[in-house]
Amino acid sequence: LACQEGPFRYDTEVSLLPNFVENLEKLQVGGEAEFDVTIPQDWQDEAVRGLEVSFKVKVNEIFERKLPDLDDAFASQIIPGCGSMKECREFLLQNIQGGKEEAKQQALQNAVTESIAESIDIAIPESMVTNIGREEYGKRLMEIQQQGQLSPDMVQKLTSENLVQDYINKERGTFEMLAKASIGVAEIQKLENIAVSDEQLNDEVNTIQKELEQQGENPDADGIKQMIKERLESQMVFEWLEKHCEVEYV
Repeated sequence: LACQEGPFRYDTEVSLLPNFVENLEKLQVGGEAEFDVTIPQDWQDEAVRGLEVSFKVKVNEIFERKLPDLDDAFASQIIPGCGSMKECREFLLQNIQGGKEEAKQQALQNAVTESIAESIDIAIPESMVTNIGREEYGKRLMEIQQQGQLSPDMVQKLTSENLVQDYINKERGTFEMLAKASIGVAEIQKLENIAVSDEQLNDEVNTIQKELEQQGENPDADGIKQMIKERLESQMVFEWLEKHCEVEYV
């Protein structure tokens, strides 16, 4: 087995090859060596397990990572404004726990959505699939734009009809499932008299409008109101289902 590789850095504390580090540790800067290593039988790539590999190496540099002391002075470098390592640890643990809960909630919502869709046995109108696909495409573009990864010109190019239609065609199965779930959610909402109060809706609309206006956008009030209404209603249906259904986490 022969190949030539350019200079690279090797962490001697994370070696998976037997005797590789031991051979390197004998060398100083500028030192060279040749040695053989047998690939372990538990190596990830089955094709090279058990092979004997000949190495010819030269040490160009030896360095050591020096980690900072975990003291209160370092805490503010991890989290700006943090006054102590104790406060920093508590903040990080809360974030980790919050991330776990968010992932758990998202998994539950995905499972409920798929279950509702599976219970709907009707033909979905093409217009409904297309509308959902356009909405999802728009959400993805907005998320990327908010992260500062796309310029306005690039966003404009990505909204071309061909790209949108290609996205819808590739993800058609997902959008058909979402369409069925949407029908099911609307039926549950109707049967259980689940409704968003005018006060709750108006508060949410005003908040979103202010955020968009601060970003220099001129939002369509009616369009935003309908979108938020549908989102809040769906959220209330999922909350109702979570309370009245048996949930098993595996």
